[in-house]
Amino acid sequence: THGCTVYRYRNMYFVYPRLYDSYPEGLGVEMVQCMRLPHAITRKQQELEEILNDELDGQSFPPSFDDFIIFDQRSRPDIDYDIDAAWIYEIDLDHNIFRVNGIPFYSLECLPEPEDFPEHVSEDHYYNLLSLCARVSP
Repeated sequence: THGCTVYRYRNMYFVYPRLYDSYPEGLGVEMVQCMRLPHAITRKQQELEEILNDELDGQSFPPSFDDFIIFDQRSRPDIDYDIDAAWIYEIDLDHNIFRVNGIPFYSLECLPEPEDFPEHVSEDHYYNLLSLCARVSP
């Protein structure tokens, strides 16, 4: 199943498409595991800062690299339209939010255990994403 990871940093969107295994049990769990590592937020911010400083010099938007595309705030992608993705996992480093298909699920400082993540994500009969977490979290 197609999906993607999106990192928002300094009002820029770094979109990493993925052509397979993007269900919550696959890519979703990988993203939670990655962001639960010690200093994951700081390291990802530093990595994206280096990309902005080193690789974007003089390029027009949206620049495309071998494995990702960058959009700025004004050209934020409509993932459903611009990128063929059934599952989108957004790590918003500007607001410290973990989103699934545009729905805020968690604070980056309060992510669930990776093995519990798929239980928090479900779809109704019309394929609308439901957040079990949103019903219990303030």
